[in-house]
Amino acid sequence: MRGNIRVIAVTQILRRFFFRMVMSYNSLYILALGGEPAQIGLINSLRPLAGLIVYPLAGYFTDRANRVKLIALAAYASGATYLIYVFAPSWEWLALGALVQGFLVFHFPPTSAIIADSLNPNNRAIGIATMNTLASLLATFSPYIAGLILTKYDTILGMRILYACVAGVSVISATIIIRFLKEPPKSDPQIMPRTSLWSAPSDHESPRHPDHLLFHRKRAHQPILGRVRRGRNRPLIGGVGLHPPSRVGHQNTAVHSSRPAGR
Repeated sequence: MRGNIRVIAVTQILRRFFFRMVMSYNSLYILALGGEPAQIGLINSLRPLAGLIVYPLAGYFTDRANRVKLIALAAYASGATYLIYVFAPSWEWLALGALVQGFLVFHFPPTSAIIADSLNPNNRAIGIATMNTLASLLATFSPYIAGLILTKYDTILGMRILYACVAGVSVISATIIIRFLKEPPKSDPQIMPRTSLWSAPSDHESPRHPDHLLFHRKRAHQPILGRVRRGRNRPLIGGVGLHPPSRVGHQNTAVHSSRPAGR
């Protein structure tokens, strides 16, 4: 892995490792701050609910703004928001932190776009799979390490320490992104087939399909012979006037040159 892929992979590994620590025991943190099982469900629903509102806007700005700055801004803001978890006196503050975190998920569309533009199309799937495998592999040990910390420092103090680590890692990741991540050239829409959002081009409509290329190659080398006079001029198909099959042979056709006769 090189370039942008290496930068994104390193930041994903760091953030996922520490984020899985706090998510594994977040329910215990809510209960320790006076919450009930109902409050656990409420807090866990606020973040995805806010994300539903932000994702369409994030996609819009991803196509029009600097994607690197969007990712770094979200990481810096996320690090500041995690301080709410660190100093939360009650479960209501955790609910507030979850809601604010839901509005900061706008880094996902620009991250996905940069990954797609930075990878070779022939190796794009394996590149994404490799990044996710590395991040998930190291994060496998996160719950166990977090459990040791909570056992030693108790639930409330242990979770405050873990959330402080998450906040610090978010700031470090944002700094890495703003310094080393480069804005790749976006895919050129001119070379892509024009389709609507809900329909895809058929295989024969694709500019890269062999039948499509063969048709245009034949058409480019086919001479223009003129028009066929059958009482009226018929349009040329591929440069040659064609008759319906059922009437071929019943009429005499005369092919005229484009130059006037007798001169």
